[in-house]
Amino acid sequence: MKKITLMLFILAISYSVFSQIGIRAGINLASFSYSAPDETEDLFTFKSNLGFQAGIDYEMNLGGALYFNPAVLYSQKGSKLEFDFLGEKSEGKFVHNYIEVPLDFVYKFGSDDMKFGVFAGPYLGYFLGGFTQGDGEDKETYEKEDIDDSFNRIDYGVELGLGLYLSGINVRAYYSLGLANFAKVEEGDPDVVWKNKGIGLTVGYRL
Repeated sequence: MKKITLMLFILAISYSVFSQIGIRAGINLASFSYSAPDETEDLFTFKSNLGFQAGIDYEMNLGGALYFNPAVLYSQKGSKLEFDFLGEKSEGKFVHNYIEVPLDFVYKFGSDDMKFGVFAGPYLGYFLGGFTQGDGEDKETYEKEDIDDSFNRIDYGVELGLGLYLSGINVRAYYSLGLANFAKVEEGDPDVVWKNKGIGLTVGYRL
């Protein structure tokens, strides 16, 4: 009898844990922000680049209408770039791949069948690699040496958004702002700063 009770308790705990796990997938419209102490920033125009994101998340009720919603995601970021030098224009794009861990706090309101939510929190990212591609040219994939020489692997920032939560399904839209300079700057070089930013739209399902 004790073994049966213990087994039922373990099953109940397992169901409670896994009922809070979900899958999430969607798109990023990402771009870069760039600043420099000289006039070179006037040469660049950044536009949004479409990317993909997917992963798993977990939701924990902290009491009342407040929830903690961490996730582990594969996320494509980057930017389209237009370079204008002495009237000569060229275009290209960057595609950067990250593993990201957003740590969102969600406040929900509404009925049991349909809730709305406001969420915000920090995120931490790890740069896996990527490629650049000029207009009409082949992709140039980053080699490990390129990444080590030119990029900081760790990215971090904040995100803020709105969500719609139905029975087992959620839709989220958010704005993401990178706070870390992902470009390595050598000592003595100008203080050039490159950061990630963008908006995202995801659809999730709670298992």
